[in-house]
Amino acid sequence: MSNNNEELSGLDRLMARLESAINDMTDLKVITAVGNISVEVVNTTEDGITTSIRTETQKDSRAIISDIDLIDGDIMTAIDNIFITDAAYAHIRDEHLARVNDAQAIVSRNINVLKELATTAQTWNSQA
Repeated sequence: MSNNNEELSGLDRLMARLESAINDMTDLKVITAVGNISVEVVNTTEDGITTSIRTETQKDSRAIISDIDLIDGDIMTAIDNIFITDAAYAHIRDEHLARVNDAQAIVSRNINVLKELATTAQTWNSQA
C-alpha cells in the first residue's frame, strides 16, 4: 500500500482504517472521576488515517480507573479510598462498575462489526 493519500483507493483506505481500529482495540480503559477535570482531544491525520489523542487533566479529583487488557483478559482497577469508605460515593462506584460491563459489551460488538467489515472488504478486493 502506498503512503501517498492520493494513490490510495477507497478500499485501501478502508482496510487501513480497519487495521488501525483493530490495533487500537487491545486495551480498554474506563475512568470515572469526580472533581476538577478537563479533557482535550486532538485529531491528527497521517497517510489518510485520522487518530485522536485524548488527554485528561485532573486536579483535586477522586477517580476510579479500570484498565482491561483485551488480549490477555487481565483487569486492573485502581480506586480512590473515598469510593469505598464514604457511602455518599457508593453510587458512583457502582455506576463505574456498570460502565466497565457496558464497555466490554460495546467492544465485543465492535470487534464483530470490524470482522464483518474486514471480510466484506477482502471479498470486494478479491473480486476486483
